[in-house]
Amino acid sequence: MDPQDSAVPSSTVGAEIGSGLLGAGIALGCLLPPLLHLITGPLGPLFGGFVAANRVRPGPRSVAIIAVTVGTVISGFVGTVATIVSNLTGGGRELPSFLEPLVKGPALLAIVGVVWVYGAAMAAGGAVIRGVIAKNKQTSAS
Repeated sequence: MDPQDSAVPSSTVGAEIGSGLLGAGIALGCLLPPLLHLITGPLGPLFGGFVAANRVRPGPRSVAIIAVTVGTVISGFVGTVATIVSNLTGGGRELPSFLEPLVKGPALLAIVGVVWVYGAAMAAGGAVIRGVIAKNKQTSAS
């Protein structure tokens, strides 16, 4: 889309953050069972980024804000769940020995970091795909 196009209003940062939160909700909703979560769970951030980009004007800032918001919410969710599990299991001592390091310390930080990068990258991909589709529709309509 042409930034000078007055037919499409520019997005505000608040709208982009709100769209990112919607995208994160969609990504987390894709994890819900019963059966499809095995397929939709890993692709949830991609779907969330795509849907979030529908609500704002596609552009580099929108993609970045959506990606950061989705990645932060998803990694925050994973970190919160791991902390709750750690607290409920006496610091992980009641878990099998191979799982104990995963709910505390550097391993937990690494897991949360990887989840953040994955969620942000997938959400950015979904937002970019949506932007390309919108651009193609606009050029074909012209």
